Amino acid sequence: MASTQYSLDRKDIYKDLGVLGLDYGPHFQRLRRIQTNDFRDIYGINEWDGNFVTYLDAMLQSIAFTIPFRKIMIPMMIRAIRVDPRVFFENVHRNRNVEQKHIEAMDVEQSFAANVAPVIGGEAVDPALVMKMDAKTLNDVKQIYGEEMTKKRERFSVFSADMPFHFNAKSKRLVAHGIEVEDVIGFPIPRRTDGTDLVLDTYQFFPNEDLEAVDPIDKRVANEYIEVCKAMAAKIKQIGYKDIKCDFNYQNISDDVIQEYRTTNNENHVLFRIFDKILTEVVDENKNSKNSKEVMKVLKDIESGAEYDLNKDLINQIQKNEHMIRTMVDIVCENFVSIKEMKVTEINLSSGVLAKEVDHIMSLFRIIPYDVDYKLVVKSKQHCIDM
Repeated sequence: MASTQYSLDRKDIYKDLGVLGLDYGPHFQRLRRIQTNDFRDIYGINEWDGNFVTYLDAMLQSIAFTIPFRKIMIPMMIRAIRVDPRVFFENVHRNRNVEQKHIEAMDVEQSFAANVAPVIGGEAVDPALVMKMDAKTLNDVKQIYGEEMTKKRERFSVFSADMPFHFNAKSKRLVAHGIEVEDVIGFPIPRRTDGTDLVLDTYQFFPNEDLEAVDPIDKRVANEYIEVCKAMAAKIKQIGYKDIKCDFNYQNISDDVIQEYRTTNNENHVLFRIFDKILTEVVDENKNSKNSKEVMKVLKDIESGAEYDLNKDLINQIQKNEHMIRTMVDIVCENFVSIKEMKVTEINLSSGVLAKEVDHIMSLFRIIPYDVDYKLVVKSKQHCIDM
């Protein structure tokens, strides 16, 4: 590497990538240096810090410097990744940064101060966790904590190491100690040609995990709404409708909360409005159930009223959450990039057709143009009027 003509250090690497539009955070800025003579063979030093994801991502970042034009390029297809853990971790230990050991010791000190000291020093949030100790015992605990943290670092190789790697643009092969990435193919991210109605887009990594797909704020709102509806269902059962199954635990919801939901009148609170209509119109002023004829009239109004369409309810709208749809669509699109036609069949017996949402998300992946043959299996054509 000493004889190469061109060399970039970490600061220059991420400044150049930032100009292209690739803004990497501190944890992903792992490339220490890259060097080359012809920009077809890239030699580099990649910093290992205990995280394999950021380490491998940084290796792939180096491919951007072999592209003969100035566009945002990201790796889209990889034929194979081979990892030999034994060879890899042997070289991690061999290339360990000795000068970083004092920083690792400081990290242990900071970890102890943040996680242990408040508990044994009387400053814990929960007073029950506080343990008063004298100075000698405190030092002993600190020493044991440091030893355990050191063992953990050594066992899982959580330390800094400078790892060399090489990428050849002709063979599209990325090689490092214990790692081989074969046929790395990058594609440019298309830019919008239409300059009107511009919006500020942000891109974040979301794992394909259904339990984490819904935003925490949306999840809290949905959980609260479900609890209110459960309480309303229990109230209906209490006024005499014994056939209603309420085999679930529910919270007692105050009248103030129910009144707040009535006042808000959110169009997505369909189930709440149904329960509220039943509670207010099928009982008299003495809270006794009205006769069956009046009850049937209320139920028919609910059945025929457009404002009581359960497909518009908040609970059913969760399925249209982008993160939940992308969990499936992303996997399909990423593994069938090279095909010219994508066939999609949606079987949906509700009025909440997902075709628009799915097509929009698929359009974001059309790096190589392809046709979409989208088939809908629905209960009624009325559900597809706006398709």
